[in-house]
Amino acid sequence: MQNKYNYKILREEVEVNDFFEDKTHENISNSLIKLIKNEDRGITIGLAGQWGSGKSTIINLLRKNCGFVFFYFDAWAHEGDPLRRIFLESLINCFKEVPETNELKIRELEVKRKEISKEERVKTTVIKRSTTKLGLYLAITTLLLTIGVALISAVNYENLTFEFTGKYNIAFWIGLLFSLSPFFVLLCNFIHLKRNKKVVSNLKYWSFLQNNSTETITEKVSNDEERTSIEFEKYFQQIIDIFETNKKIVIVLDNLDRIDANDSLKIWSTLQTFIQHKNPTSRNYKSFEKIFTIIPYDEESLEKIWENYKGDEKEESIEHNKVDKEFAKSFFDKSFQVRIDVPMPILSNWIEFLNKLVKENFGNWNDEDKKVIIEVIQITRKNILDNPKPREIKNYLNQIGFLRNHFKDEISTKSIAYYVYKRYLENKSNKEIAEELVPGISSKKNTTLENNFLSNDNIIELAAITYGVPKLKGQEILLTPEIIKGLSEVDGVKLKQQKDEFGEVFWSLLINIISKTNDFLTIFKYSSSIYNAFGEKLNEKIKSSYIKTLIKHLNSEKNVNFEIDNELFNASIVTAAKHLNNYDKRDDIKALWQLYIFAYNYHINTKENKYENVANITDKVFKNLNEIQEFTKIDFDQIQLDLDIEMWKAICVKACELEIFGYIIPNQKIIEQTSVWINEGSKIEDHIYDMAKYYLNSKLKNLDIILNYLLKHFKYNQGHFISPIFDIKSFNLFYDYFMNYREYDYSQFFNSYEFYGVLFRNNRAENSVINKLSILCGIHFKENVSKIVVPNANGNSQTMLSEIKTFWSQTNSNYADEVIQVFKDYKCLNLIWDIAINGNNKLIPSIINQLIISDDYDIFKIDNSFEKIISINNFEIDTEEFEIKFEEIIKIFIQYSKLEKELLEMENIDIINNEYVIYKIVILSKNKNLLKKIENLSKDISKDEFLESLKVDDYLLKLMLELKSKNPKFILNYSYYEAMHEFNYGAMVKDNPKYLLHNWQRENWDNLINLMSETLINQMCSLNSQNIFNDKDKLSNDYYHLNNNYLDKTYLILKIVENITDFKIYIEESFNEPIDFDKISFVNFILNIDSERKIKLVDFKEVISEPIKKSLENLDGENKLIVIRLAERLGIK
Repeated sequence: MQNKYNYKILREEVEVNDFFEDKTHENISNSLIKLIKNEDRGITIGLAGQWGSGKSTIINLLRKNCGFVFFYFDAWAHEGDPLRRIFLESLINCFKEVPETNELKIRELEVKRKEISKEERVKTTVIKRSTTKLGLYLAITTLLLTIGVALISAVNYENLTFEFTGKYNIAFWIGLLFSLSPFFVLLCNFIHLKRNKKVVSNLKYWSFLQNNSTETITEKVSNDEERTSIEFEKYFQQIIDIFETNKKIVIVLDNLDRIDANDSLKIWSTLQTFIQHKNPTSRNYKSFEKIFTIIPYDEESLEKIWENYKGDEKEESIEHNKVDKEFAKSFFDKSFQVRIDVPMPILSNWIEFLNKLVKENFGNWNDEDKKVIIEVIQITRKNILDNPKPREIKNYLNQIGFLRNHFKDEISTKSIAYYVYKRYLENKSNKEIAEELVPGISSKKNTTLENNFLSNDNIIELAAITYGVPKLKGQEILLTPEIIKGLSEVDGVKLKQQKDEFGEVFWSLLINIISKTNDFLTIFKYSSSIYNAFGEKLNEKIKSSYIKTLIKHLNSEKNVNFEIDNELFNASIVTAAKHLNNYDKRDDIKALWQLYIFAYNYHINTKENKYENVANITDKVFKNLNEIQEFTKIDFDQIQLDLDIEMWKAICVKACELEIFGYIIPNQKIIEQTSVWINEGSKIEDHIYDMAKYYLNSKLKNLDIILNYLLKHFKYNQGHFISPIFDIKSFNLFYDYFMNYREYDYSQFFNSYEFYGVLFRNNRAENSVINKLSILCGIHFKENVSKIVVPNANGNSQTMLSEIKTFWSQTNSNYADEVIQVFKDYKCLNLIWDIAINGNNKLIPSIINQLIISDDYDIFKIDNSFEKIISINNFEIDTEEFEIKFEEIIKIFIQYSKLEKELLEMENIDIINNEYVIYKIVILSKNKNLLKKIENLSKDISKDEFLESLKVDDYLLKLMLELKSKNPKFILNYSYYEAMHEFNYGAMVKDNPKYLLHNWQRENWDNLINLMSETLINQMCSLNSQNIFNDKDKLSNDYYHLNNNYLDKTYLILKIVENITDFKIYIEESFNEPIDFDKISFVNFILNIDSERKIKLVDFKEVISEPIKKSLENLDGENKLIVIRLAERLGIK
């Protein structure tokens, strides 16, 4: 590679030749030389141009060709140093190097330099040192220590014992005392410090020496003091006088626009004495006449010096900026007698310069690489005036040469060149470059990267350069942070855009990120973005990796210290559950649920101001738990949390507000503490009601204690209402518990007169208690709701009971709707049938009617439906209204219950007592087996039972006719014949009929007769004929007409023919006064059935003609018609 990409570093040296085609720099240099030569007195020349425009090249050309004494001072190189002193020293050094300067002048200049610089001096310091008291004592005891050690070492230890022998070894004890003396000194110092309450650990209290000795030190001191402006002017003039030359002196002050504003202003103000050549106080003004000053500067940068100079005013208005610019212009006009602008190199110039450098420095590189180096810097120009400076070109080429050799061949020269342009010409950081690369790699190209100059491959290579990795890793490193950002945003919009833009690359990087994520909280928070970006069903590419990773971390996570009030965390708990739910991970959802609740518990117990904050966090957590439960349909186990009662108070109030219950529960101790708050003589406060409601709706057990205290509450003051102790919350709490807590014996309430007395007054205040209480009484007392009795110790209680009974004893659709709703809430709608047993509870038909109207038929899906129908039939209500509804009820029972099956399974059906119900069932039923069974049972009905039915006109015979209509072959037995025969005669005698003939019987007489067999009908015909002949004067016309089709007419006519004389006499007697129209009707009946004219009355015509004609004269109406029919039969006109 080194042979392939050889290059030479282009030094940052000022050019001594003008390489540009138009020789702009050389022309300016020549003009300056000509100007200086032609001027007798010194002037100040401003050389204006942007940094890198070639000002230094012009100065270098001037130095090379001018023939003047040339002094160049770079203020930037000495920034931070005392500039006035450095300037003077540098000027001296410059003059010393001028060939014309003789030895004498050089020595004088050197003396002047040392005087100006004040290079060294001797400094003597006197320091006194002496020992401290502690040091003195330790020194003494150290001496004693050596003596003591010597004494101890000289002791004969063979004769030494610790037992008392009457003699002491003096040498041993003195030696031991001396040896321990330093320790005693230190111990005494320690005790002394403690007694005086000083810090024992402070080393100054343990020092051996103190600074009270005398010491002499000699040192060299360098003096960096700055010279004043007066000193500067004095020394400057002295230097010029010493140097004394006939040549013109050119002083170049460079980079004044790059140093600190204060330093720049300082040197500008100092140089005014010779720059402006106007100082009237200077006695040697002519010394400065041959000094020409050239100041290269960037006008924009130099203006900032004056902006800073006036910056104390702290004004930023447009007017202020205008003033600053005018001030700078005035400065330029006053300081420079001549100003020359150095133009930027034009396009052709810098491109030629670039080509020349590329050719010289990258000689062995291939042409394609050289070409792309030039293309990159060309295409990145913003406009025709945006031309790179020579310095920028050199830096650009140097960096390319180095990086080309640094990176492997997998990175193209084009990518390297572009990176160098961004990094070193635009001065962008690697992070900024990477941010520009991300949209560039999108499949939806944009124009941020130089109009798509770069391919995706170039962008990947740039990423590799930026992050210092191989090319294959470049893409991953470039996009991974962006994808992680997308994963951290709840809405998933950015993640979805990345998927659409980066395609398959996105999926592989996403899987890689997920698989490398090793903490639960991070992978957990990704769930929101992933869910919102990709929906319920994850892409198969990440499904297994994400779900698997989530479950792994979830089941191993033990930490519960999460910021659950964080928006992203709360959103993620729901979306994580949705992910798991979509793949039926029910056990893992339960684990997530439990973790969330434990995190909630930890959070509210450790948070500052926890009682104030619990409501807000409970709101978020409960809503999330509720949402998870709704879409998973999982019956989560309740989790008991050990919180104090004040915390539960806050939780319960918020839970009741949200109507969310049961996910977390308190222990029994909390319930007992809450119960005590329900005092006998105190109002039930809102938070107590909420807490009791929360326990109830959470379906907790062992809530009897709440109701026991509530009962005492109602019994306070013997049920006499006291406001505000009793209000609607008292009843509402009872109502809620009755409806939802079944383990308690509520008879203690319902048998308490105090209970009804309090609620009577509640009802007067709220006007809503009576209906609810009546319904609850119906649930509790069932069919006996109209028979409630309590001790008569409170008049209000008796009034309340009366209103309850009235509620159930009337038909009312509004009341019915209320009952239906409450019974449904209590899940006891079928209890209506128990209440229906008592016919006084007339609200029941209204309830059933409302259920049918609303198409609510669940109540009819019951057993023993026949009994229920009978109960409904027992209510004494309007027949017509009820009958229509009743038939519809039967129809619904047949459709929704097992009515027909139950009837078939019954051993005996009481048809006689339930004829109406069975009649309606037969009308609506299509069950042939059931109809057959009823037919068979009908044949067991006795004569008296049929006769009773005929007598009272009930539905038994209607039932028989309905059976006949469904089965034409159906006939009844002999008992029915006997009953019909007896009823036929007994109901149709003229005087004192035994039975009442009803219209329905008249209308259906033929059908009733046809319920008998043909044999029995014939037998009845014979008996009817005999009765007519023998008892014709006893029978009514109904008998003749109804039985007209059920006679033995042959027998009857024969008997008339045989007794024709008697028949004629009978006719004549009928016209005797008063006329007997019944007899005439009978004669007409006989003559009408004689269709064959067997009865001969020809000779009788003359006899009866006169009476008939005479009667017609005085008759009208129906009687006249009867006589006319007879006259027509006899042929009388």
